Order: sequence, then C-alpha cells, then structure tokens
Amino acid sequence: MAEDNQRLPLAPFGQYGRSDQESPYHREERPSKWFALVLTAFVSVCAFLLIFAIIFLKASYPRIRIRSITVTNLHYSATAPSPSLNASFTAQLAIRNNNFGHFKYDESTAVVLYGGVRTGEGVVGRGRVAARSTKKVNLAMEVRSERMFADERVAADGNLTAAMSGNLSRDLGSGVVEMIGFGVVAGKVYLLDVIRTRKVIQFNCSISLDVRTVRVQKLVCR
Repeated sequence: MAEDNQRLPLAPFGQYGRSDQESPYHREERPSKWFALVLTAFVSVCAFLLIFAIIFLKASYPRIRIRSITVTNLHYSATAPSPSLNASFTAQLAIRNNNFGHFKYDESTAVVLYGGVRTGEGVVGRGRVAARSTKKVNLAMEVRSERMFADERVAADGNLTAAMSGNLSRDLGSGVVEMIGFGVVAGKVYLLDVIRTRKVIQFNCSISLDVRTVRVQKLVCR
C-alpha cells in the first residue's frame, strides 16, 4: 500500500515551452523576408537608373541639312574657252537636336564644289541648339568660277584646266549647273550640364542651279 500511495514526481517547471514563445523558425524567416524586399528594391532602382541612362544620358548625333537656297546677283557666260559663273547663295540650314540636352557648335566653313573643286564658300557662325528642337541658320556663300581655275591642282594641270573649262561651258549652255554644298560642324552635346559629348556632323547636298530662271531647280541632301 505504501508503494501505491507514493506520488509521481512533478515534471520540472519550464520543460514545456510557452505557447506564445517565438520559434527559431520564425526568427530565421523574418530576416529572409527583409532581405528579399531589400534585394527587390535594389534591382528595381538599378533597372530604373539603367532605363534613365539609356533614354536621357545617351548623346545622339544632331542632324544638319540645307533646307533651301536663294540665288541673287547671278552673272554667267558660257563662251569657251573662258566661261564664268558668279552668284550669291543664301542658304537656310536646319540643325536638329534630338538630345535631352543642348548642343553647342563652333564656327566652321561651308563650301560649294563644282567638279570636286571649290568654287564658293561661306561661314557658319557658332551657335547653340536647345534640347529637342530645330534651329534655322542663314548661310551666305559667294560662288566665283575664277576660284576653281585658281585652285593649285587645276592651275598646275593644263589638261585639267581645259576639261573644267569645257565642262562649265557645256553646263552653262544647257542652263543647269550641278554643284555640291558641303560643310562640317563640330560641337558638344551637354546632358544635365554635367556630361559633355563631342559630336561632329556634316551636310552634303546636291545642288542643281538653273541659270536661266536664277533659282535652285533641285536640292537633295544626304
């Protein structure tokens, strides 16, 4: 009976955990969630900055072309062996800047070529084109056929001089003279007033001058 009356020992206090106590699994899960959130935010910011840089911080080349040419003071003679052509060209240039920053360009010289030889020239003054806009610039050029015959390469070669003279006489007699308007403009694109990228652009335009109507019959820029 004595053995039956013995009481079983009580379990040690605290052997069974409290039901409201946080488990080690939950303690490890919370930092993992925070890490995933931070990583997602970091990747999103990087993607945004990359897209921003591609769209806004990539400098593209501005474009330049001759929109129109007004001809004045035209005088010519198709008589061989000394044909002549003198004229004043007022060309309107269009400089298009598609960048999200302005474009500053330096002064440069534009030329008119006949048969690959310079016959006229003019100065493109320095300027500035605002972001995502087009600027119109007037360019005055004086065309003088004597410049062509005074060219060192032409003057030193009698056969070339005769060929150039014959070609000019024939073209003037037909009423249409084919020439080239060419120019190179150098400048810098300024993005956020911090990034500066140098860009060199050019225009190369075919000019068909009708000497009888005193106007440019055809103008094609490449």
